[in-house]
This record gives sequence, C-alpha cells and structure tokens, in this order.
Amino acid sequence: MTPAQILHWVEQFTEGLLVVRSSRDMCFATCAPLESLLCLMGVQVRLTEGKVNNNHHYWLTLADGDIIDPTADQFLDPKGN
Repeated sequence: MTPAQILHWVEQFTEGLLVVRSSRDMCFATCAPLESLLCLMGVQVRLTEGKVNNNHHYWLTLADGDIIDPTADQFLDPKGN
C-alpha cells in the first residue's frame, strides 16, 4: 500500500467513524481500531501514546517513523492554525 493510499484510507475511516462528531478526545477510539485494520491490511503500524500541548494523546507510527494522526485537527485553534 502506498503512502497516498494509506492516507486516503485513514481519512475515509476517520470520517466514517466520527461522522459529525468532533475528533476532540477521540484519539484512542479512532487509532486503536485503525491500528488493527491497517495491520490486517499488511501495513506495519503501531499505536503510540504521548503528549501534545500537555494533553494525553494517541497516534499511529509507521515502520519508517512517519506519523499518522487522524485526530490532529483537535489541536487547531479556532482560526484553523
């Protein structure tokens, strides 16, 4: 699976999971099942736990070190920065 295909799949999964909900506080609920599904599809990925802006957070890390964070938008300020 190419990086572009992974990104597209992650975006579709996240949109379908969250529907109209905010991604705020949904990082684990989004990343945990996404990790399992990507692994089943042959993508080497692991669930990563850490802090962002002093907030507990989860994201996915690919084997090459690239990060997939389907709920990163929760950290944007109201102006979208």
